[in-house]
Parts: sequence; structure tokens; C-alpha cells
Amino acid sequence: MGINLIPDLLPPGAEDDELLQLLQRHYGSARSTPDSDVVYPNTEKFALLVRCKSGRVKEIEPGPGFSEEEFAALKDKIVSQLVASPATKIERTILFSSHPVKGCLRSDPHFQICAAPASAPKPEQTIADHPFVFEFPLAQSSDAFITSQRKTRKTLEWTWFLNAVLRTRIKAIGPRADYHWSLCMCGNDALTQANIKWAQEFYTIDNFRTQDDGFSACDEPHVAKIPFENYYATDVYRWDEFVVPDNLDALIEAFANLKPEDRFRLLRACQWVYVAYAHWVTHASSFYIALVAAIESLLPAAPKSERCPECGRDKGPGPTQLFHDFVEAHTKSETASNRKPLYALRSKLAHGGGLLQLDERPWAFSFNTSALQERESWTELYNVVREVLINWLLKHGY
Repeated sequence: MGINLIPDLLPPGAEDDELLQLLQRHYGSARSTPDSDVVYPNTEKFALLVRCKSGRVKEIEPGPGFSEEEFAALKDKIVSQLVASPATKIERTILFSSHPVKGCLRSDPHFQICAAPASAPKPEQTIADHPFVFEFPLAQSSDAFITSQRKTRKTLEWTWFLNAVLRTRIKAIGPRADYHWSLCMCGNDALTQANIKWAQEFYTIDNFRTQDDGFSACDEPHVAKIPFENYYATDVYRWDEFVVPDNLDALIEAFANLKPEDRFRLLRACQWVYVAYAHWVTHASSFYIALVAAIESLLPAAPKSERCPECGRDKGPGPTQLFHDFVEAHTKSETASNRKPLYALRSKLAHGGGLLQLDERPWAFSFNTSALQERESWTELYNVVREVLINWLLKHGY
């Protein structure tokens, strides 16, 4: 291993993904090596070799084309674009909730939620993606592309977090928007092929301001705060609009206080919860596996244990036992009996031993014993995942 340039090229305050983007734009090209490293630029006399693991920059080494003069210019660019900030602005974007947002909620200094303007396109149905305005502070970069990248990242991270800890689904239209065959109907028009369109998922509000110097006025009505014991206690969401638990500020502060590695793990778990929602309609078994993966994202590394001298197998607990022990340590003991079927179903799905009846026979709408038991299992797992995430968050964020 050569000289590691990370202290110079990834100073405190700089983000890994922003650095990689800057290097790509600075050198104009890059290529991977047989060792899965990346060199900049794509020439034999490359200037830098970057070694990453799980998307994080671990080592940066000078290459045969390395120049001290260019290195100095690159360091100045990193400081001016990735570390220094000309200002902090309030960014505004549109998110969606499974229940209509009818008031304002500010969690200072982190974000603010506001009802969408009266003129905004809104669904006529109750069960829908209801738009709302999401505002948050963002340190600007002197490079507009970096600022845009930061806005996307922070939008998605807050979306994943809120979607995981709230009982309301929170959704964003991400950078990889999908296309679908869509039914476009207005009023009582007769259904014809003219109503069928190949359309991109998209949303906009006329004259919507995407940036401001401060938060919008948080006028009444305000989003209702429900005692968290009641908010999380029932299996059915009992409110006809967007509400939050009264401990949400504590959850947000815990999230803000997480160490970088813990924050990374929690956001990975929150992403799995977000992915689970996306799979529910098309493949319920994947919904279940994604929820299990959310918990597994938080599992600590398995403790080292001695191996059997005869068969060579590890004498320590296996993955299923470790999963079981972790869940039991982060949930209420009085509900332990409800969780026993979860572990067996987890192993069955994860190892290809079967599918949920909803996927095995998607054309069948009749109930049988297995389908009813599975329904209870995925409902229980959904509640368990949220409980585990919240308890883990409060434990590591304070």
C-alpha cells in the first residue's frame, strides 16, 4: 500500500459520495481495475487510485501521473466546494403521506412539515399519496450540482427515517422515477384506449418556491401530537389525517445524535422498511424479507466462538438465534409469544423454502389456515420492526 491521501482529500466536513463526484468531474473520466479499485483519469498514467468499501472511501493513493501542482489545486477545490459553504438556505420539496396533512409541524432546527397549497393537485380518494411541503436547512455549496446532490440526499434520508418511525407511510419521488401504463380519467368519461397513457411518476405545484432564507410561517392548525403509548398501541391507524406521536422530537434528536456509523446502519434499516412498502403490492414475500433485513441491518457482528474440532463448525449461535436474541432484547417481553412464528417464517422465506400464500396463489382470494396465519405474522412483523428500530435508536442516540 502506498501513501494514503485521505487526510488531504477527505477532510472533516467532506462526504465520500461528494468527493467521488468531484473527482469524476475534475478528471473527466475514470475506470475500474481488476482489484475493484477506481483510477482517475482513465489513462495508463492515472493521477489517483481510490479504494472503496460499501460505498465509503477507505484509501486514496497517488498514481504514476500524480502531480503536486494539480494535487494542491484539487485540495483547494475540495475545501471550497465540499467543506466551505457560502450560506445555509431552507430547501423546500414535496413529499407524500398515506394520510392527508392538514396542519403544520416544526421540529426546529431539523425540518418543517406544512400542508400543500390549496391549489396543489390532490387525490380525491382517501387511500392515496397525499402531497405535503417538506422544508429543511441545507448548507449550500459553491457548486450548484453538489448542492442539488445534497438536497436529494437529505430529502431521501428524512423520508426513510420518518417512514420507518411513523405509522403513516412517507414517500418521495426519487431520482430514479418509474414509468407505468396509466389510466387517465376525467369526470365520467367513457373508458376508451385514449385514456391509456405510458406515463412517468411525477408531481409539481405551479409557482412552487424550492428555496427560501427561512422556514415558512408555522400557522395553525398544527399537526396533532398523540401520546406515543396510544399512537403505537393499536394495529389500525385510527385517525383520518396525518398525526404524530408526542415523542417524535425525542426520536429526531436521537437520530441527530447518532455516531456516523450508527447513523449509516439505521438509515440502511430505514431503507429496507421503505423498500418493503414498495414490494407489498407486487410480492408480499419480498415485503416480509425486506422487513427482516431492516432488523438484520442493526444486528451487531456475531461474537467470535470456538469451532468444533471434529466438524469444524462454529459452536456459537447461528443467524436465526442471533436474530431472535436481538429482537427479544429490543421488544416487550410480554409479547414474546406472538413473535415465535416470525422466526420460522423468516427462515423459510429467506432460504427459498416457500412463499407466502398471497404470492404462491395470487389468483386465489379465499382464506385458508396458512394464509390467515401468515397475515398475522406479517402484521406482527411490521409492528416488531418499528418497535426494534425505535428502541435501538433511543439506546444509541442518547
